[in-house]
Amino acid sequence: MLNHNKRMSGLGIVLIALWAAINFLWAGTEAYAAPGVAFEFAPCEEGIELTNDYQNVVALTLFAPKRGYVVLTGSGNLNLTTLPSTKDPVAGWANISIGTISSTGSTENQTVVDIPFAEGGGHAYTHPFSLTTVIPVGRGTQTFYMVGIRDPNTAVSTWNAWCVKLTAIFVERRM
Repeated sequence: MLNHNKRMSGLGIVLIALWAAINFLWAGTEAYAAPGVAFEFAPCEEGIELTNDYQNVVALTLFAPKRGYVVLTGSGNLNLTTLPSTKDPVAGWANISIGTISSTGSTENQTVVDIPFAEGGGHAYTHPFSLTTVIPVGRGTQTFYMVGIRDPNTAVSTWNAWCVKLTAIFVERRM
C-alpha cells in the first residue's frame, strides 16, 4: 500500500487514517485493531466525568511490526456544565493529553480548555478538541492513553469528555 522509499505526504496520512476508519466501521465493534492500526472510543451516549485527579479517559494497544513511528490522534468534546445553584461568573479549565503516559499529565502532547467566564445557573458549554502527535516506537506491543483532569479548584461546575476517540497508525518512517 505504501512506497516506503519516499516520504509520506499529508495526503498519504489522511488516506491511511481514512482506511483505518473505514475498516473500523466494517468491524462493527467498539475497538478495532490490525497490525499497525488501532482505534478506541467511548460511546457518545456516555460522558466521562473528569475528576480532580488525572485519569485515563480511553486507552488502546497497538502492535508495531518493527521499529518506526506511531501517528497518534485524539479528539472529542469537553462539556462544561455549571451547577444550577452557581452564580455568575464561573471560571475553570480542563486538560486532555495523549501519549504513552498513563494516569498523569503529559505537557508534550496536551490541550487545555480554559473558561475565563461562563454563565452560572446550569448552563452548558461544549468545546471540541483534537490532538495529533508522532511518537517513536520499537517493535512490539505499545499502549497509548488519553488522559484528562479538571480544575481541582472549581467546585461550581462539572466537566465531561464526550465522543472521545483515540487512533494510532504505525508508519515505518517519519513523515
